[in-house]
Amino acid sequence: MAAALRAAVPPGTPVSVVPLTRRTWAATLGGRPVTPVLAALDGAIDEAAAASADGRVNLEWLAKLSYELTAGVPVRDGAGGGVGDGIVPLEVAGLAGARNVVLEGVVHSPRAGADTWYGGEAAVRYWSRFLL
Repeated sequence: MAAALRAAVPPGTPVSVVPLTRRTWAATLGGRPVTPVLAALDGAIDEAAAASADGRVNLEWLAKLSYELTAGVPVRDGAGGGVGDGIVPLEVAGLAGARNVVLEGVVHSPRAGADTWYGGEAAVRYWSRFLL
């Protein structure tokens, strides 16, 4: 898998593979928090930032690869294909038999802006009315 991920990014792009194991994910089964996975990702990002010349890490490729891995949407010319929130393609985001709500202009990451991500006040006000 690591070789496939490295092959999917442009040549010369530094790539780090976070060492997540089945055991790491097993701790999240049964509705438990994904804290162990997030901690591993955070540690890997900190290490990559410390090793980079300017202390920055570019995670843009994550969305592009996520689309390819979850929906088979090909990554073309360095750009992600498909429509979605930047991490999950719309075509695989819905649940069969459920009422699926699409929030236009809302993205997966809080870094985009206070009200443009799922946890932003305006977004929560909109989607929370569909909970019950």
